[in-house]
Parts: sequence; C-alpha cells; structure tokens
Amino acid sequence: MTKSKLRQIREGLGLSQVEAAVKAGISVSQYWKSETGKMVSRRCLCKIARAFGVRVDEVLDDPPLASG
Repeated sequence: MTKSKLRQIREGLGLSQVEAAVKAGISVSQYWKSETGKMVSRRCLCKIARAFGVRVDEVLDDPPLASG
C-alpha cells in the first residue's frame, strides 16, 4: 500500500496527525478520515490544503480528469 498524498505532505512538513488537525482547524477524527480516504467534505479538504500551503488537487489521491 502506498502512502496517501495527504500523508506524504504532512510528513514532509514534519507534522503529526494531531498537529495537522489543529493547524487546519478541524478535529483529529476528520483529519484521520481524510488521510485514510474516508468521505470528508470539500470544506474540510480546503482547510487542510490551506493549512499545508498547497492546492486542494495536490492533496487528492485521484489523478485529475482530462478536460475537453
């Protein structure tokens, strides 16, 4: 199993899951769900991305869809 992009970014920043949740202003449970691929809201993902200083698409494991 490969690490999620979210986990890779978090570890690259030297943060624990608890620290990441606090920085993003969300619960540890919400953060854990997002990192393990459970359903989370777009708002939650936006908060995490903002806290990590990245775009939302950078925290998603799915590749972007080609347009047009």
